[in-house]
Amino acid sequence: MRTIHKGFTLVEIGIVTTIIVLLGVAILLAVNPITQIFKGYDSVRKADLNKLRIAFENYYEDHLCYPTFPIDPVTGRYTYTCGGANLKPYLDAMPCDPNTGLPYDIYVDLSLASEKNCPTNFAIYSTLTNLFDPAGSKIPTCVDTISVYNSGAGMAFVITGCSKHKVCSRYYGCTTANGVYGCHLVAQDTLPTCGDNYCDDPNCTVNGQNGCTDPAVNYCKPF
Repeated sequence: MRTIHKGFTLVEIGIVTTIIVLLGVAILLAVNPITQIFKGYDSVRKADLNKLRIAFENYYEDHLCYPTFPIDPVTGRYTYTCGGANLKPYLDAMPCDPNTGLPYDIYVDLSLASEKNCPTNFAIYSTLTNLFDPAGSKIPTCVDTISVYNSGAGMAFVITGCSKHKVCSRYYGCTTANGVYGCHLVAQDTLPTCGDNYCDDPNCTVNGQNGCTDPAVNYCKPF
């Protein structure tokens, strides 16, 4: 008796093909090459910043100051050459961003004369490329930014460094309060960023002076 072998029908082949395609798409989404590259960059950034933090702290133990670097004439901030020996023997070569090849952003308060030759606080920043990394949302007002800093540097200092705006605890502006238009307290015990001329309305005056220029009611009272 002869046995008849039946082949796959078109419907069965279509079902199998669909399953294979769906599995392939699922695997591709799970191991998205672009996402993996971004995550790889960010892993290097986190490791680099941690190396810099350790080197800065070791330097401080020996000098009672954090290290100084050349000042960029454009940004007015510290900068360095990638692979440079600025932190030897604490760090053999200065790391740079694995994607852009640029130095990491180093912030110290150079507006204070005492800090120019002997910084007592520092913060170092990097921007993440993986926008879904929760580490990039830990600094208010600085999106997709990570930072390392010394334990004595408060969050206001860190925010100022990455936002490039002064951070204040008491924030004054031109508003109406109790029926009187003038320079009044807008926010207190928060972390607003202060511009240079918040009370710039010529009608916003206190004792005949613009609210921002009157030292009695300065627009921004820092921490």
